[in-house]
Amino acid sequence: MGAQNGVLRENEKQANKIVAKVMRITFIIFTLIYVLNVIGVFIVDHAVMTVAYIGGSVLLLLPTLLVNILKKEAGYIKYINVVCAAIFVMLLSITLTFHVVALYVYPIAIASLYFSKKLNIAATALTVAGVSAGQIVAFYLQTTIDDNFPVLEDVIIFGVIPRALVVIAVAAIFTMLCSRTASMLGNLMGAEEQKEMLDRMTRLREQY
Repeated sequence: MGAQNGVLRENEKQANKIVAKVMRITFIIFTLIYVLNVIGVFIVDHAVMTVAYIGGSVLLLLPTLLVNILKKEAGYIKYINVVCAAIFVMLLSITLTFHVVALYVYPIAIASLYFSKKLNIAATALTVAGVSAGQIVAFYLQTTIDDNFPVLEDVIIFGVIPRALVVIAVAAIFTMLCSRTASMLGNLMGAEEQKEMLDRMTRLREQY
């Protein structure tokens, strides 16, 4: 059991580094999108895009600050990373609305790197709450107008509810994969511990 916990803890440390790297790559892509918007390739309002870019950049680079620069390895780091990803997606759902629907699963994908069912469920709850609230806030602020949803009722019936259900369905797949991977890892560690115990018993028998 101790060996298994040790392996899972080591995986958590490596996952922190991977998450930080993934979010740095996301920052680079986000920067490219911002530049393309500035030169007129995309049509998002410049002020709205700037707000999204500044806030998103802080959230995307925070894991790098904690993991790579400050060398933090505490258990709470994974929660901070997932919360940053969830807030990032919520911010984009407020400012860029329908342009970022495909990114709704981003926090859940980040959480799945830790092989933790509990963390995946937390990421799912944060994502559903965040993007649902984000769509409603975006409607009232009229940040990036979606002509498909002219009234709040349409936003909720045709936007919030269907997208939340899709996020939950995708999250269920990620969560099952996490549970299966963690179970396989546990079985592997159990088999290795049993083999090690048998080897020790064999050596003891040979000595006597």
